[in-house]
Amino acid sequence: MSNEPVASTPAHAVAMSELFIVLKSLVGFSVAELVHRGDQVRILARVPGENGKRWLDVVRSLKAESLRRRDVWSLDSSKDYFFVGDDPDGDFRYAWRLIVKSSNLGQAFVEMKAVAKNHIGKKRTGQLMEVPLPGATASRNRGKHGGGARLTSGSKESMPALELFRR
Repeated sequence: MSNEPVASTPAHAVAMSELFIVLKSLVGFSVAELVHRGDQVRILARVPGENGKRWLDVVRSLKAESLRRRDVWSLDSSKDYFFVGDDPDGDFRYAWRLIVKSSNLGQAFVEMKAVAKNHIGKKRTGQLMEVPLPGATASRNRGKHGGGARLTSGSKESMPALELFRR
């Protein structure tokens, strides 16, 4: 047996790691700092800007669930602003801070993972608008027989992609 200290792994570590995997696949969630103190875990993480709206949907769902389960666990979410490299003249950025508090953190992370997984496969939907293209005329899509695609002007031969259909 070794006399080296053995790092103890909190009982909730597996459930927390599984939540992080789901969040990474959903929004690119990347943990920058993790602090465990008693019955709470403080997580500082980055989410790429292009995933911001989807991340807010996930946070909204997690916060709603934390309200329903407030007798078991709570979630505090906020942005933490900082200077890169602790240089006041450097870049100013933010990371997301999540504080999870519960007497049973393992169960809290299992429930949070279930909420997050509800977002898998869901896409944010928007309204499709038709916008006229500048310089386009009403006849731009008319072919030889009045409709459909046509060869571009100036081409003497058919385009290579069309050759596939002539065989």
